[in-house]
Amino acid sequence: MSPIAIAVLRNGDWMVVHRCVRCDELTSNPICTDDNQLILMRLAVRPLAQPPFPLEAFGDL
Repeated sequence: MSPIAIAVLRNGDWMVVHRCVRCDELTSNPICTDDNQLILMRLAVRPLAQPPFPLEAFGDL
């Protein structure tokens, strides 16, 4: 299992989304107190750091 993203539930709880490296199945688990907080934040901000569209498009709006 490889962590790929963070999901936030409506109640504010964070879940780590994992993808199986063999079958590509997605699963999620709640974060734990002993999880590395820096890695969790890196996963959470990845969509902002690497958006699926060019940021230059905002200049045309």
